[in-house]
Amino acid sequence: MIWKKPLLIALSIVCAALCVHCLHHKQQKEVDAQAAHANLNIDNLLKECSDPVELFPIPPAPGFPIAALMGRHHNCLGIGDLLVVVWQGKDSETHRTAANLLTLMYVDFNNEKNPAERVRARLIKIMPMDDDNQHAHVSFYSLEAGSVKKVAK
Repeated sequence: MIWKKPLLIALSIVCAALCVHCLHHKQQKEVDAQAAHANLNIDNLLKECSDPVELFPIPPAPGFPIAALMGRHHNCLGIGDLLVVVWQGKDSETHRTAANLLTLMYVDFNNEKNPAERVRARLIKIMPMDDDNQHAHVSFYSLEAGSVKKVAK
């Protein structure tokens, strides 16, 4: 019985050390990911990337919070398959969600059209179009090969 208290203290110290290590590792991965995509912005996309392989204007629609322009680029700024969504308006949770919804709808459409080449979208970053203009924003997604879970009917 005397050994229980020191054992609990030792286990608590080990658990705390593991938590600190995991938190540090997660933060380092986030810093590395941001540094890897520091060159990812609209100016560099327009200068260094070829014309998009697909381009979709999304007009304003009743009940949908944004009008947008969606473009897909191959081998652009170090990303093999890049999907870009540009919208006018502030950077709000509603607008971010709408841009993400457009991306998910595109991925679903693409996966239905090309079941042998299924993709999934991974958000890289969202930013203002430029530093001076906070009235237009852009989200960058990497389209990656991967299986998509089927929903049972």
